[in-house]
This record gives sequence, C-alpha cells and structure tokens, in this order.
Amino acid sequence: MEPEILANLAGNLGAVGFVSWLAHRLTTRTIPDMAKSFGDAYVCQRKDFRDALDQQRNDFQEFHKRELEAHATRLQAVMDRCLAGDRKNK
Repeated sequence: MEPEILANLAGNLGAVGFVSWLAHRLTTRTIPDMAKSFGDAYVCQRKDFRDALDQQRNDFQEFHKRELEAHATRLQAVMDRCLAGDRKNK
C-alpha cells in the first residue's frame, strides 16, 4: 500500500468512528427515549382531555337542568295566569 492511502485511511478513521458511534447512539438511546417521552406525554394529554371533557359535560348537564327548571317555573307562571284569567271571566 502506498503511504498516502494509509494516511487518508487514518485521517478518515476518526470521522467514520464518530458517525458509527452517532448512528449507534441514535438508534439505541435517543430515538427510543424520544418515543417513550412522546408516549408518556400522549397518555398525559389524553387524561387531561378526558378530565376537561368530563368537566364540560357536567357543566352542560347542570346548565341544562337549571334551564329546564327555569322553563318549568315560567310555564307554571303562565298557566297560573291563564287559569286566573279564566276564573275571572266566568
């Protein structure tokens, strides 16, 4: 082998070693850690969403119940006035 080829191989050995280490690091640690972190965050977000949805559903049910009661009260008042008017006319 020529000395220039050996010098080029020795000069590139550090770069090849670094790229190999980086590829190994990414595939064995970084990407799995990112995937686990994403999965954990997804579960947490899903729980937060469900909690918010349950709270909104409860708020709407309470609002609906109050509106039904208010409507029944107004309807009863109208019916009482109508009946009172019918009694006066008789």
